[in-house]
Amino acid sequence: MRRMIWGTLLLWGSLGNVWAEESYLPTQKQIQTLRDRSDCSIYAAIRGRSMRRYRELLSAQSKIKQIAKQRREALVLCGAPSEASRRALQDDELASRCPQDYQEWLKAGESYLINQAEINETYRNLQSLAGLISYQCGRVPEVLDSLPLEPQAAPQESSSEPIPAENPS
Repeated sequence: MRRMIWGTLLLWGSLGNVWAEESYLPTQKQIQTLRDRSDCSIYAAIRGRSMRRYRELLSAQSKIKQIAKQRREALVLCGAPSEASRRALQDDELASRCPQDYQEWLKAGESYLINQAEINETYRNLQSLAGLISYQCGRVPEVLDSLPLEPQAAPQESSSEPIPAENPS
């Protein structure tokens, strides 16, 4: 086994010398440069795909937020027909009065939180990818210019607070 490995190493060594002596063959440095450029184009393609995904997630987040708002309004209207009773109504009371509307509102909230986690993960991946491109390819990608400083965090609301009354003004 050792003889076979030693023989292989000698063969590779002699091929390397032949390779270097032939003027029509590319040098190892030229091949490495080609590989590096190829890696940079792969990184750029991944960056483009990630940016599209990030924008899709942000768009979906605004739609989910609007749906959650509509479902919350429907839940409040279902649970308390008069404005005076809406002010004092708690979430557990809403859940008992309108269980189906309450479940729909919770699903929208859960979708919002899941989407926010995906946004945060995609944002971190884009930042890592930008650092990799900067280091490996010697340039700072445009990704950094088009990203916000930080993705918005999901709002943390207490479910025990009363629902605020809406002003029709």
